[in-house]
Amino acid sequence: MAVTKEEFHKIYKEQLEPVLKKLEEERVIEDSKNNKIIKPLLLIGCVAFIMIFVLNSVNDSLAIVCFFIVFFTIFPVGYILNKSHEKRRKFLKERVFPKILSLHGQFYFSQNPKAITLVDINRKMGLYNRSTTKTDDDTVVGIYKGCNLLINECELTHIESRGKHSRTVTDFKGLIIKIQMKKNFKGVTILGSSDNIRKLKGFENVELESVDFMQNRKVYSTDQIEARYLLTTAFMERVQSVAKSFIGNRSNNMSSTDFANIELAMNQVKSVPLIGAQMSASLEKYLYDVSVAFIDGYIYLFINSFEDFFDIDLNAPISGADPAKYSLLGEEKYYNIYNQLSAILGIIDYLKLDKNLGL
Repeated sequence: MAVTKEEFHKIYKEQLEPVLKKLEEERVIEDSKNNKIIKPLLLIGCVAFIMIFVLNSVNDSLAIVCFFIVFFTIFPVGYILNKSHEKRRKFLKERVFPKILSLHGQFYFSQNPKAITLVDINRKMGLYNRSTTKTDDDTVVGIYKGCNLLINECELTHIESRGKHSRTVTDFKGLIIKIQMKKNFKGVTILGSSDNIRKLKGFENVELESVDFMQNRKVYSTDQIEARYLLTTAFMERVQSVAKSFIGNRSNNMSSTDFANIELAMNQVKSVPLIGAQMSASLEKYLYDVSVAFIDGYIYLFINSFEDFFDIDLNAPISGADPAKYSLLGEEKYYNIYNQLSAILGIIDYLKLDKNLGL
Protein backbone atom coordinates (compact mmCIF):
# COMPACT_ATOMS: atom_id res chain seq x y z
CA MET A 1 0.00 0.00 0.00
CA ALA A 2 1.51 3.32 -1.09
CA VAL A 3 1.93 6.06 1.49
CA THR A 4 0.28 9.34 0.48
CA LYS A 5 2.02 12.66 0.94
CA GLU A 6 -0.37 13.50 3.80
CA GLU A 7 0.44 10.20 5.54
CA PHE A 8 4.16 10.77 5.02
CA HIS A 9 3.83 14.26 6.53
CA LYS A 10 2.47 12.73 9.72
CA ILE A 11 5.26 10.13 9.81
CA TYR A 12 7.87 12.82 9.21
CA LYS A 13 6.55 15.02 12.05
CA GLU A 14 6.18 12.18 14.54
CA GLN A 15 9.17 9.93 13.76
CA LEU A 16 11.77 11.70 11.63
CA GLU A 17 11.76 15.38 12.55
CA PRO A 18 12.53 14.89 16.27
CA VAL A 19 15.65 12.90 15.38
CA LEU A 20 16.68 15.29 12.60
CA LYS A 21 16.30 18.42 14.76
CA LYS A 22 18.99 17.23 17.13
CA LEU A 23 21.33 16.37 14.26
CA GLU A 24 20.63 19.74 12.60
CA GLU A 25 21.55 21.62 15.78
CA GLU A 26 24.82 19.70 15.91
CA ARG A 27 25.44 20.40 12.22
CA VAL A 28 25.03 24.17 12.61
CA ILE A 29 27.47 24.27 15.55
CA GLU A 30 29.99 22.02 13.80
CA ASP A 31 29.85 23.95 10.51
CA SER A 32 30.37 27.22 12.35
CA LYS A 33 33.50 25.82 13.99
CA ASN A 34 34.76 24.33 10.74
CA ASN A 35 34.27 27.59 8.84
CA LYS A 36 36.58 29.38 11.27
CA ILE A 37 39.31 27.02 10.07
CA ILE A 38 38.27 26.58 6.44
CA LYS A 39 37.84 30.25 5.45
CA PRO A 40 41.40 31.34 6.41
CA LEU A 41 42.84 28.24 4.73
CA LEU A 42 40.94 28.94 1.52
CA LEU A 43 42.04 32.57 1.55
CA ILE A 44 45.69 31.56 1.96
CA GLY A 45 45.30 28.93 -0.74
CA CYS A 46 43.74 31.40 -3.21
CA VAL A 47 46.50 33.97 -2.64
CA ALA A 48 49.17 31.29 -3.07
CA PHE A 49 47.48 30.02 -6.25
CA ILE A 50 47.55 33.51 -7.78
CA MET A 51 51.18 33.98 -6.73
CA ILE A 52 52.18 30.83 -8.62
CA PHE A 53 51.33 32.55 -11.91
CA VAL A 54 52.84 35.87 -10.83
CA LEU A 55 56.14 34.33 -9.70
CA ASN A 56 56.40 31.59 -12.31
CA SER A 57 58.42 33.73 -14.73
CA VAL A 58 60.26 35.65 -11.98
CA ASN A 59 61.25 33.22 -9.26
CA ASP A 60 60.72 29.48 -9.78
CA SER A 61 61.64 28.62 -6.19
CA LEU A 62 59.00 30.89 -4.68
CA ALA A 63 56.46 29.59 -7.21
CA ILE A 64 57.18 26.04 -6.03
CA VAL A 65 56.76 27.14 -2.40
CA CYS A 66 53.38 28.68 -3.30
CA PHE A 67 52.38 25.42 -5.00
CA PHE A 68 53.01 23.47 -1.79
CA ILE A 69 51.11 26.11 0.20
CA VAL A 70 48.10 25.55 -2.08
CA PHE A 71 48.37 21.79 -1.62
CA PHE A 72 48.69 21.92 2.16
CA THR A 73 45.71 24.27 2.50
CA ILE A 74 43.36 22.38 0.20
CA PHE A 75 44.12 18.98 1.77
CA PRO A 76 42.91 19.84 5.31
CA VAL A 77 39.83 21.60 3.90
CA GLY A 78 38.88 18.45 2.00
CA TYR A 79 39.57 16.31 5.06
CA ILE A 80 37.38 18.44 7.34
CA LEU A 81 34.47 18.55 4.90
CA ASN A 82 34.66 14.84 4.12
CA LYS A 83 34.79 13.90 7.80
CA SER A 84 31.66 15.93 8.53
CA HIS A 85 29.92 14.55 5.45
CA GLU A 86 30.60 10.91 6.36
CA LYS A 87 29.57 11.43 9.98
CA ARG A 88 26.17 12.80 8.97
CA ARG A 89 25.71 10.28 6.20
CA LYS A 90 26.35 7.43 8.63
CA PHE A 91 23.83 8.84 11.10
CA LEU A 92 21.14 9.18 8.43
CA LYS A 93 21.79 5.68 7.07
CA GLU A 94 21.53 4.17 10.55
CA ARG A 95 18.76 6.24 12.16
CA VAL A 96 16.61 7.90 9.49
CA PHE A 97 16.68 6.26 6.04
CA PRO A 98 15.80 2.75 7.30
CA LYS A 99 12.54 4.15 8.70
CA ILE A 100 11.72 5.53 5.26
CA LEU A 101 12.56 2.29 3.48
CA SER A 102 10.48 0.29 5.96
CA LEU A 103 7.37 2.11 4.74
CA HIS A 104 7.60 -0.21 1.72
CA GLY A 105 8.03 -3.33 3.88
CA GLN A 106 11.11 -5.32 4.83
CA PHE A 107 13.91 -3.19 3.39
CA TYR A 108 17.28 -2.27 4.84
CA PHE A 109 20.74 -1.07 3.83
CA SER A 110 23.30 -3.83 3.39
CA GLN A 111 27.04 -3.55 3.97
CA ASN A 112 27.84 -6.69 2.00
CA PRO A 113 30.60 -5.71 -0.49
CA LYS A 114 30.15 -8.98 -2.41
CA ALA A 115 26.43 -8.66 -3.08
CA ILE A 116 27.14 -8.26 -6.80
CA THR A 117 30.80 -8.52 -7.80
CA LEU A 118 32.64 -7.29 -10.87
CA VAL A 119 33.87 -10.85 -11.42
CA ASP A 120 30.26 -12.07 -11.70
CA ILE A 121 29.41 -9.26 -14.11
CA ASN A 122 32.46 -9.87 -16.31
CA ARG A 123 32.90 -13.64 -16.20
CA LYS A 124 29.42 -15.04 -15.59
CA MET A 125 27.47 -12.53 -17.67
CA GLY A 126 30.05 -11.27 -20.15
CA LEU A 127 29.01 -7.68 -19.49
CA TYR A 128 31.15 -4.54 -19.21
CA ASN A 129 34.35 -6.45 -19.83
CA ARG A 130 36.48 -3.32 -20.12
CA SER A 131 35.61 -2.40 -16.54
CA THR A 132 38.37 -2.98 -14.02
CA THR A 133 36.85 -1.23 -11.01
CA LYS A 134 33.42 -1.40 -9.38
CA THR A 135 32.65 1.35 -6.89
CA ASP A 136 29.59 0.71 -4.73
CA ASP A 137 27.50 3.47 -3.22
CA ASP A 138 24.36 2.10 -1.57
CA THR A 139 22.97 -1.43 -1.46
CA VAL A 140 19.37 -1.98 -0.38
CA VAL A 141 17.99 -5.45 0.34
CA GLY A 142 14.39 -6.46 0.90
CA ILE A 143 11.33 -8.50 -0.04
CA TYR A 144 8.60 -7.18 -2.31
CA LYS A 145 5.48 -9.19 -3.18
CA GLY A 146 7.27 -12.39 -2.23
CA CYS A 147 10.36 -11.63 -4.36
CA ASN A 148 13.81 -11.24 -2.83
CA LEU A 149 15.21 -7.96 -4.08
CA LEU A 150 18.64 -6.31 -4.07
CA ILE A 151 19.35 -2.80 -5.36
CA ASN A 152 23.01 -1.94 -5.88
CA GLU A 153 23.88 1.66 -6.79
CA CYS A 154 27.32 1.58 -8.32
CA GLU A 155 29.76 2.74 -10.99
CA LEU A 156 31.89 0.59 -13.32
CA THR A 157 35.04 2.18 -14.73
CA HIS A 158 38.30 1.48 -16.55
CA ILE A 159 41.48 3.45 -17.24
CA GLU A 160 42.39 4.53 -20.75
CA SER A 161 45.98 5.56 -21.45
CA ARG A 162 47.16 7.69 -24.36
CA GLY A 163 50.87 8.25 -24.29
CA LYS A 164 51.74 9.89 -20.98
CA HIS A 165 48.13 10.74 -20.23
CA SER A 166 45.43 8.56 -18.74
CA ARG A 167 41.80 9.06 -17.85
CA THR A 168 39.07 7.20 -16.03
CA VAL A 169 36.20 6.15 -18.28
CA THR A 170 32.77 5.36 -16.83
CA ASP A 171 31.23 2.27 -18.44
CA PHE A 172 28.13 2.16 -16.27
CA LYS A 173 26.68 4.41 -13.57
CA GLY A 174 23.32 3.66 -12.06
CA LEU A 175 21.41 0.77 -10.53
CA ILE A 176 21.89 -2.98 -10.73
CA ILE A 177 18.61 -4.50 -9.61
CA LYS A 178 18.66 -8.20 -8.70
CA ILE A 179 15.22 -9.82 -8.40
CA GLN A 180 14.31 -13.40 -7.55
CA MET A 181 11.95 -14.68 -10.23
CA LYS A 182 8.93 -16.93 -9.86
CA LYS A 183 9.34 -18.06 -13.45
CA ASN A 184 11.48 -21.20 -13.62
CA PHE A 185 14.44 -21.28 -16.02
CA LYS A 186 17.56 -23.44 -16.14
CA GLY A 187 19.79 -21.73 -18.69
CA VAL A 188 21.59 -18.40 -18.70
CA THR A 189 20.44 -15.60 -20.99
CA ILE A 190 22.20 -12.24 -21.32
CA LEU A 191 21.03 -9.14 -23.18
CA GLY A 192 23.26 -6.11 -23.60
CA SER A 193 24.45 -3.37 -25.93
CA SER A 194 26.87 -4.42 -28.66
CA ASP A 195 29.66 -2.36 -27.06
CA ASN A 196 29.32 -3.86 -23.59
CA ILE A 197 28.70 -7.57 -24.07
CA ARG A 198 30.77 -10.53 -25.25
CA LYS A 199 29.79 -14.13 -25.92
CA LEU A 200 31.06 -16.50 -23.24
CA LYS A 201 31.98 -20.13 -23.81
CA GLY A 202 28.93 -22.36 -24.17
CA PHE A 203 26.63 -19.51 -25.26
CA GLU A 204 24.83 -19.12 -28.58
CA ASN A 205 23.77 -16.01 -30.43
CA VAL A 206 20.01 -15.41 -30.22
CA GLU A 207 18.21 -13.41 -32.91
CA LEU A 208 14.92 -11.96 -31.70
CA GLU A 209 12.02 -10.88 -33.90
CA SER A 210 12.00 -7.19 -32.96
CA VAL A 211 14.47 -5.53 -35.35
CA ASP A 212 14.10 -2.13 -33.68
CA PHE A 213 14.81 -3.51 -30.22
CA MET A 214 17.82 -5.51 -31.42
CA GLN A 215 19.48 -2.50 -33.05
CA ASN A 216 22.88 -2.15 -31.35
CA ARG A 217 21.96 -4.96 -28.95
CA LYS A 218 22.98 -8.60 -28.71
CA VAL A 219 21.51 -11.59 -26.89
CA TYR A 220 23.52 -14.66 -25.89
CA SER A 221 22.07 -17.73 -24.18
CA THR A 222 22.85 -21.32 -23.23
CA ASP A 223 19.29 -22.23 -24.29
CA GLN A 224 17.79 -20.75 -27.47
CA ILE A 225 14.22 -21.87 -26.74
CA GLU A 226 14.28 -20.62 -23.17
CA ALA A 227 15.73 -17.26 -24.24
CA ARG A 228 12.82 -16.67 -26.60
CA TYR A 229 10.41 -17.77 -23.86
CA LEU A 230 11.89 -15.19 -21.48
CA LEU A 231 12.47 -12.32 -23.89
CA THR A 232 8.99 -11.88 -25.29
CA THR A 233 8.08 -8.81 -27.31
CA ALA A 234 5.94 -7.49 -24.45
CA PHE A 235 8.80 -7.90 -21.98
CA MET A 236 11.30 -6.12 -24.24
CA GLU A 237 8.91 -3.22 -24.76
CA ARG A 238 8.51 -2.88 -21.01
CA VAL A 239 12.28 -3.00 -20.45
CA GLN A 240 12.71 -0.18 -22.95
CA SER A 241 10.04 1.91 -21.21
CA VAL A 242 11.69 1.34 -17.83
CA ALA A 243 15.03 2.44 -19.27
CA LYS A 244 13.54 5.64 -20.63
CA SER A 245 11.93 6.43 -17.29
CA PHE A 246 15.30 6.44 -15.53
CA ILE A 247 17.01 8.84 -17.94
CA GLY A 248 17.37 12.10 -16.03
CA ASN A 249 15.70 12.77 -12.72
CA ARG A 250 12.83 10.37 -12.08
CA SER A 251 12.07 10.86 -8.41
CA ASN A 252 8.29 10.74 -8.62
CA ASN A 253 6.23 7.83 -7.45
CA MET A 254 5.64 5.92 -10.68
CA SER A 255 2.87 3.48 -11.43
CA SER A 256 2.51 1.07 -14.32
CA THR A 257 0.49 3.75 -16.12
CA ASP A 258 3.36 6.22 -15.70
CA PHE A 259 5.76 3.79 -17.38
CA ALA A 260 3.33 3.28 -20.27
CA ASN A 261 3.08 7.05 -20.80
CA ILE A 262 6.84 7.28 -21.38
CA GLU A 263 6.42 5.99 -24.94
CA LEU A 264 3.94 8.77 -25.76
CA ALA A 265 6.28 11.41 -24.34
CA MET A 266 9.22 10.08 -26.37
CA ASN A 267 7.19 10.18 -29.58
CA GLN A 268 6.26 13.79 -28.87
CA VAL A 269 9.93 14.68 -28.35
CA LYS A 270 10.88 13.06 -31.65
CA SER A 271 8.25 15.08 -33.50
CA VAL A 272 9.97 18.40 -32.71
CA PRO A 273 12.19 19.39 -35.69
CA LEU A 274 15.98 19.41 -35.07
CA ILE A 275 15.76 19.63 -31.26
CA GLY A 276 13.58 16.55 -31.05
CA ALA A 277 15.93 14.57 -33.28
CA GLN A 278 19.00 15.59 -31.26
CA MET A 279 17.37 14.78 -27.92
CA SER A 280 16.07 11.49 -29.24
CA ALA A 281 19.53 10.45 -30.46
CA SER A 282 21.04 11.32 -27.08
CA LEU A 283 18.37 9.37 -25.19
CA GLU A 284 18.67 6.34 -27.45
CA LYS A 285 22.42 6.15 -26.73
CA TYR A 286 21.67 5.51 -23.09
CA LEU A 287 18.83 3.12 -23.84
CA TYR A 288 21.25 0.80 -25.64
CA ASP A 289 23.33 0.57 -22.47
CA VAL A 290 20.53 -1.18 -20.58
CA SER A 291 21.45 -4.81 -19.92
CA VAL A 292 19.46 -7.78 -18.62
CA ALA A 293 20.74 -11.10 -17.29
CA PHE A 294 18.75 -14.23 -16.38
CA ILE A 295 20.95 -16.43 -14.23
CA ASP A 296 20.54 -18.80 -11.24
CA GLY A 297 16.85 -18.03 -10.76
CA TYR A 298 17.38 -14.25 -10.73
CA ILE A 299 16.98 -11.44 -13.21
CA TYR A 300 19.56 -8.64 -13.16
CA LEU A 301 18.62 -5.25 -14.60
CA PHE A 302 21.42 -2.76 -15.32
CA ILE A 303 19.77 0.67 -15.55
CA ASN A 304 21.75 3.85 -16.18
CA SER A 305 20.71 6.88 -14.20
CA PHE A 306 22.08 10.37 -13.59
CA GLU A 307 20.37 10.52 -10.22
CA ASP A 308 21.96 9.80 -6.83
CA PHE A 309 19.63 7.47 -4.98
CA PHE A 310 18.94 7.18 -1.23
CA ASP A 311 20.87 10.34 -0.36
CA ILE A 312 20.45 14.05 0.35
CA ASP A 313 22.80 17.01 -0.08
CA LEU A 314 25.19 16.98 2.87
CA ASN A 315 27.66 19.58 1.59
CA ALA A 316 28.39 22.18 4.24
CA PRO A 317 27.80 25.84 3.28
CA ILE A 318 30.91 28.04 3.50
CA SER A 319 29.47 31.49 2.90
CA GLY A 320 26.61 33.23 1.13
CA ALA A 321 24.62 30.00 0.69
CA ASP A 322 20.94 29.49 1.39
CA PRO A 323 20.84 27.83 4.86
CA ALA A 324 17.63 25.96 4.01
CA LYS A 325 19.33 24.18 1.12
CA TYR A 326 21.89 22.58 3.42
CA SER A 327 19.61 22.03 6.38
CA LEU A 328 19.05 18.40 7.34
CA LEU A 329 15.43 19.31 7.97
CA GLY A 330 12.90 19.41 5.17
CA GLU A 331 10.16 16.88 4.57
CA GLU A 332 10.50 16.95 0.76
CA LYS A 333 14.07 15.63 0.86
CA TYR A 334 13.01 12.48 2.65
CA TYR A 335 9.77 12.03 0.73
CA ASN A 336 11.98 12.01 -2.36
CA ILE A 337 13.86 8.99 -0.99
CA TYR A 338 10.55 7.20 -0.39
CA ASN A 339 9.56 7.93 -4.00
CA GLN A 340 12.88 6.70 -5.36
CA LEU A 341 12.26 3.26 -3.89
CA SER A 342 8.66 3.44 -5.12
CA ALA A 343 9.92 3.99 -8.67
CA ILE A 344 12.26 1.00 -8.43
CA LEU A 345 9.55 -1.27 -7.02
CA GLY A 346 7.32 -0.07 -9.83
CA ILE A 347 9.67 -1.93 -12.18
CA ILE A 348 8.68 -5.26 -10.59
CA ASP A 349 5.00 -4.42 -11.02
CA TYR A 350 5.43 -3.18 -14.56
CA LEU A 351 7.59 -6.10 -15.73
CA LYS A 352 5.28 -8.50 -13.82
CA LEU A 353 8.29 -10.21 -12.24
CA ASP A 354 6.23 -11.29 -9.24
CA LYS A 355 3.98 -13.44 -11.43
CA ASN A 356 4.29 -17.10 -12.37
CA LEU A 357 2.83 -16.26 -15.76
CA GLY A 358 4.71 -15.43 -18.96
CA LEU A 359 6.59 -12.13 -18.98
